Amino acid sequence: MGRRRSRRRSTGSGGRLLPALLVAALVVGAVGYPLASTAADAGEVPRGVETNVTDDASAAHGLDISGAVHTNATDPLVNVTNRLGTSVTVTVALRSNSTNLGDLVVDGTNHGNEVTFTLGESGTESVKLSVPDDDSLVGETVYFHVNASASGLDVSATDRSVPVEA
Repeated sequence: MGRRRSRRRSTGSGGRLLPALLVAALVVGAVGYPLASTAADAGEVPRGVETNVTDDASAAHGLDISGAVHTNATDPLVNVTNRLGTSVTVTVALRSNSTNLGDLVVDGTNHGNEVTFTLGESGTESVKLSVPDDDSLVGETVYFHVNASASGLDVSATDRSVPVEA
Protein backbone atom coordinates (compact mmCIF):
# COMPACT_ATOMS: atom_id res chain seq x y z
CA MET A 1 0.00 0.00 0.00
CA GLY A 2 1.23 3.44 -0.82
CA ARG A 3 1.52 6.20 1.70
CA ARG A 4 -0.47 9.37 1.28
CA ARG A 5 1.42 12.59 1.35
CA SER A 6 0.05 15.92 2.19
CA ARG A 7 1.64 19.23 1.63
CA ARG A 8 0.65 22.57 3.01
CA ARG A 9 0.07 24.98 0.19
CA SER A 10 1.35 28.52 0.29
CA THR A 11 -0.97 31.42 -0.36
CA GLY A 12 1.56 32.68 -2.89
CA SER A 13 2.27 36.38 -2.98
CA GLY A 14 -0.82 36.87 -1.33
CA GLY A 15 -3.69 37.08 0.80
CA ARG A 16 -4.06 36.74 4.50
CA LEU A 17 -7.42 36.23 6.09
CA LEU A 18 -7.72 38.61 9.01
CA PRO A 19 -10.04 37.77 11.92
CA ALA A 20 -13.05 39.64 13.28
CA LEU A 21 -13.53 43.37 12.88
CA LEU A 22 -11.75 43.94 9.59
CA VAL A 23 -12.85 45.27 6.22
CA ALA A 24 -11.54 44.33 2.82
CA ALA A 25 -8.79 46.92 2.88
CA LEU A 26 -7.57 45.84 -0.54
CA VAL A 27 -10.72 47.25 -2.13
CA VAL A 28 -10.62 50.40 -0.06
CA GLY A 29 -6.90 50.98 -0.56
CA ALA A 30 -7.10 50.29 -4.27
CA VAL A 31 -9.66 52.99 -4.89
CA GLY A 32 -7.89 55.53 -2.72
CA TYR A 33 -10.45 56.12 0.02
CA PRO A 34 -8.82 57.34 3.22
CA LEU A 35 -9.15 54.65 5.84
CA ALA A 36 -7.72 55.07 9.30
CA SER A 37 -9.32 52.01 10.85
CA THR A 38 -11.83 49.40 9.84
CA ALA A 39 -14.62 47.30 11.35
CA ALA A 40 -16.17 44.33 9.63
CA ASP A 41 -15.91 40.59 9.96
CA ALA A 42 -13.15 39.52 7.65
CA GLY A 43 -11.13 40.68 4.72
CA GLU A 44 -8.39 39.51 2.45
CA VAL A 45 -5.48 41.86 1.96
CA PRO A 46 -2.21 41.54 0.06
CA ARG A 47 1.17 41.98 1.68
CA GLY A 48 2.02 45.60 2.18
CA VAL A 49 -1.53 46.85 2.78
CA GLU A 50 -1.96 48.10 6.31
CA THR A 51 -5.07 48.82 8.28
CA ASN A 52 -5.85 49.16 11.95
CA VAL A 53 -8.48 46.99 13.60
CA THR A 54 -10.93 48.72 15.90
CA ASP A 55 -14.31 48.25 17.51
CA ASP A 56 -17.51 48.84 15.54
CA ALA A 57 -18.28 52.28 16.99
CA SER A 58 -14.83 53.76 16.22
CA ALA A 59 -14.43 52.40 12.72
CA ALA A 60 -14.62 54.04 9.31
CA HIS A 61 -17.97 52.27 8.91
CA GLY A 62 -18.98 53.28 12.43
CA LEU A 63 -21.69 51.23 14.15
CA ASP A 64 -23.08 52.25 17.51
CA ILE A 65 -25.10 49.16 18.42
CA SER A 66 -27.82 49.36 21.06
CA GLY A 67 -27.51 47.40 24.31
CA ALA A 68 -31.07 46.05 23.95
CA VAL A 69 -34.44 46.53 22.29
CA HIS A 70 -37.75 46.10 24.10
CA THR A 71 -41.10 44.50 23.43
CA ASN A 72 -43.95 46.88 22.61
CA ALA A 73 -41.46 49.63 21.69
CA THR A 74 -39.53 51.17 18.82
CA ASP A 75 -35.95 51.41 20.07
CA PRO A 76 -32.67 52.30 18.37
CA LEU A 77 -31.00 49.18 16.97
CA VAL A 78 -27.90 50.73 15.41
CA ASN A 79 -26.59 54.18 14.53
CA VAL A 80 -24.49 54.06 11.36
CA THR A 81 -21.82 56.74 10.88
CA ASN A 82 -20.06 57.17 7.55
CA ARG A 83 -16.35 57.85 7.99
CA LEU A 84 -15.42 56.31 4.62
CA GLY A 85 -14.54 59.59 2.89
CA THR A 86 -17.32 59.43 0.30
CA SER A 87 -21.10 59.19 0.13
CA VAL A 88 -22.24 55.57 0.52
CA THR A 89 -25.36 53.47 0.14
CA VAL A 90 -26.07 51.65 3.39
CA THR A 91 -28.27 48.58 3.80
CA VAL A 92 -29.33 47.27 7.20
CA ALA A 93 -31.03 43.88 7.07
CA LEU A 94 -32.36 41.50 9.67
CA ARG A 95 -30.94 38.01 9.43
CA SER A 96 -33.53 35.43 8.29
CA ASN A 97 -33.90 33.98 11.78
CA SER A 98 -34.70 37.43 13.22
CA THR A 99 -37.37 38.69 10.81
CA ASN A 100 -40.15 37.65 13.22
CA LEU A 101 -38.76 39.88 15.99
CA GLY A 102 -39.75 43.24 14.55
CA ASP A 103 -39.52 45.73 11.72
CA LEU A 104 -36.76 48.20 10.88
CA VAL A 105 -37.75 51.87 11.15
CA VAL A 106 -35.92 54.92 9.76
CA ASP A 107 -37.26 58.46 10.19
CA GLY A 108 -40.58 57.11 11.47
CA THR A 109 -41.17 54.91 8.40
CA ASN A 110 -41.51 51.14 8.77
CA HIS A 111 -39.30 49.29 6.26
CA GLY A 112 -39.87 45.67 7.26
CA ASN A 113 -36.81 43.40 7.28
CA GLU A 114 -34.44 45.58 5.25
CA VAL A 115 -33.78 49.28 4.76
CA THR A 116 -31.44 51.02 2.32
CA PHE A 117 -30.45 54.69 2.47
CA THR A 118 -27.74 57.04 1.26
CA LEU A 119 -25.40 58.43 3.87
CA GLY A 120 -23.21 61.41 3.07
CA GLU A 121 -19.64 61.73 4.22
CA SER A 122 -19.59 62.11 8.04
CA GLY A 123 -23.36 61.52 8.18
CA THR A 124 -25.13 59.39 10.79
CA GLU A 125 -28.47 57.58 10.51
CA SER A 126 -30.38 55.87 13.30
CA VAL A 127 -32.06 52.58 12.44
CA LYS A 128 -34.66 51.50 14.98
CA LEU A 129 -36.46 48.23 15.55
CA SER A 130 -40.19 48.14 16.25
CA VAL A 131 -40.78 45.05 18.40
CA PRO A 132 -44.38 43.83 18.87
CA ASP A 133 -46.10 43.50 22.24
CA ASP A 134 -45.26 39.82 22.63
CA ASP A 135 -43.69 38.55 25.87
CA SER A 136 -42.58 35.35 24.13
CA LEU A 137 -39.90 37.44 22.36
CA VAL A 138 -38.15 38.33 25.64
CA GLY A 139 -34.79 36.58 25.73
CA GLU A 140 -34.53 36.30 21.93
CA THR A 141 -31.61 37.86 20.07
CA VAL A 142 -31.98 40.10 17.01
CA TYR A 143 -29.25 39.43 14.43
CA PHE A 144 -28.58 41.91 11.63
CA HIS A 145 -26.09 42.93 8.95
CA VAL A 146 -24.91 46.42 7.95
CA ASN A 147 -23.39 46.91 4.50
CA ALA A 148 -22.07 50.09 2.90
CA SER A 149 -21.11 50.53 -0.74
CA ALA A 150 -19.91 53.14 -3.19
CA SER A 151 -18.13 52.93 -6.51
CA GLY A 152 -15.27 50.47 -5.94
CA LEU A 153 -16.05 50.06 -2.24
CA ASP A 154 -17.93 47.41 -0.30
CA VAL A 155 -17.90 47.18 3.50
CA SER A 156 -19.83 44.53 5.43
CA ALA A 157 -20.49 44.00 9.11
CA THR A 158 -22.42 40.77 9.52
CA ASP A 159 -24.08 39.03 12.43
CA ARG A 160 -24.29 41.94 14.83
CA SER A 161 -26.74 41.22 17.64
CA VAL A 162 -28.95 42.85 20.25
CA PRO A 163 -31.05 41.12 22.94
CA VAL A 164 -34.82 41.59 23.25
CA GLU A 165 -35.93 42.60 26.77
CA ALA A 166 -39.30 43.33 28.39
